[in-house]
Amino acid sequence: MRIWILKDSEQLPLTAGSKQMRVGMLSETLQQRGHEVHWWCSTVHHMKKTLYAPHDQTVTLPSGVELHMVHAGLYKRNLSVARIRHHRRLAKRWRTIAERSTEAPGLILVAYPIIEWVLEAERYAKPRGIPVIVDVRDQWPDTFVDYVPEILKPAVRLATCLLYPHAADALHDATRLTSMSTHVLRWALGKSKRTDGHQCGVFYLGTNLSELAFTRAALPAAGETIRACFLGSLGNTADVMSIAGAAKILAEQGAPIRITIAGDGDMMGELRAFLGENDWFDLPGWQDKEAGRALLERHHMAILTGHAEAMPNKFFDYVAAGLPIACTLRGEVREYIELHQLGRTCPSGDAVALAEAIREVANNLATYRAHVAQVPPEHYTKKAIYSSFAEFLEKEGAAAGKA
Repeated sequence: MRIWILKDSEQLPLTAGSKQMRVGMLSETLQQRGHEVHWWCSTVHHMKKTLYAPHDQTVTLPSGVELHMVHAGLYKRNLSVARIRHHRRLAKRWRTIAERSTEAPGLILVAYPIIEWVLEAERYAKPRGIPVIVDVRDQWPDTFVDYVPEILKPAVRLATCLLYPHAADALHDATRLTSMSTHVLRWALGKSKRTDGHQCGVFYLGTNLSELAFTRAALPAAGETIRACFLGSLGNTADVMSIAGAAKILAEQGAPIRITIAGDGDMMGELRAFLGENDWFDLPGWQDKEAGRALLERHHMAILTGHAEAMPNKFFDYVAAGLPIACTLRGEVREYIELHQLGRTCPSGDAVALAEAIREVANNLATYRAHVAQVPPEHYTKKAIYSSFAEFLEKEGAAAGKA
């Protein structure tokens, strides 16, 4: 089956050391199962805010997947008018290219958001009888409300309704919905007023770091420094300033805990300014796949922050590395950590509460580490998760072929 996957802003496997993310792992799995996979994205390197190419470009990846990069301009901040324009231009340009193509797919998988791209995919596919599976990654645009004070929430809700009036339609008109979180799928079903939740699927993000065994850092002896890390994009949604604040508190209290905030993104400038000439935490910058793996192996615990309900890639990286977690995220990941006793949770945006959660995990490392070791591999390994996802898509493609 020819499968088109539409997903922007994911790290592309174009250079050595690039980390595989959701579409990278899924597309490779599908290709290995005998499908012809075409991955569509833009030319923007989302993490670095640079261009992979200044024009449309198609590259055959080592896996055999065809990567089609569509040029739609550049943006410098995740939350910006420039990015909204980029999304809309990307969707329109892709539709033009798709309409001219002489080789239609048997199935389209498109990530939500981008709302505009979902709508264009559905408009392209419906007259051709092509099933469109929408993989819901975020509660967009409703999530905007999480980032403003209570007094501004009504205005933001109104603005998002005006800016994205067809969000519910994009979800409603899909053949099926999938997601990386039960909570996010439940939100999508409610927003779109769909009643076919039993026929939709939840497939966790997983991690390809699980393909090789981790060497875990030895438990520190009494009085030795305990190393805690955050590894990921330093964007607006990650609440990394709370980590910085917690690190400052712990350092000033003389706690034997050293925090590393590894990655790059919009908040790097603020982190550097906050740190100044002080030595409260380490800020090593972006880590490729191997460097990230080595960093996890050097640390005893991990930090997972943000204001949203999500199960991000880094959660599965942490579990694969056997690291207990201090977490501020809401929703399914918080419930998972609490249910399996993988660490401590606390409110987001509260550096004092986060410092206490980090201290609690650090004081009980052996116990929490034993609990992390008991997480079933099928909950985080690439092979198990993406084989199941591929089977789901194969079933939907076959059903459409018989219709």
